[in-house]
Amino acid sequence: MDNTEAAWLACAIDGEGTLSILDDRGVVSVRLSVYNTSEEFIRRAEKLMEAHVYRTEPGTASPLSRRPIFSAQIGAHEKVLTILHQILPFLIIKRKKALEAIRRIETHDWAEAKAKAAAKRWADPEQHVRAANYLRRRWKDPSQRANFIEAIKKNWRTPEVRSRMIGNRHRRTQNAR
Repeated sequence: MDNTEAAWLACAIDGEGTLSILDDRGVVSVRLSVYNTSEEFIRRAEKLMEAHVYRTEPGTASPLSRRPIFSAQIGAHEKVLTILHQILPFLIIKRKKALEAIRRIETHDWAEAKAKAAAKRWADPEQHVRAANYLRRRWKDPSQRANFIEAIKKNWRTPEVRSRMIGNRHRRTQNAR
């Protein structure tokens, strides 16, 4: 990314973007996003950030919205760190938060965080057994199974949900075949 592109992206993030730093009991998550109603604007941010693009339908984010809202988002820490280093000289509004995000990413022990998260998932082996038994009982009951399948069909892979993630390269290549 050259200086002109870095300055454009910094301006887009300062004006139309968010830099989120979440700390969930020692597991740090950083996300960089740009939002706009112009798909062309977001496609340019997508190209510069190597991001995924999402589309939110009118009335979903706010009952007052009349146009779809597009967003380019990345959460991979290596990518976020690279982009922040490139745009830092041009950031004004979010400069302090970018410095904090860089510090958090560079000083966080990612291996330990992954191990903690994996250990938390099923800290109690009985918890895993209880969860599996609960799901088996629900699946055996035909009415609950039908409700479960209907909910999946309705909410999980509907065309509306698929269309929100218009920048997902994997789906784009599958649809092109």
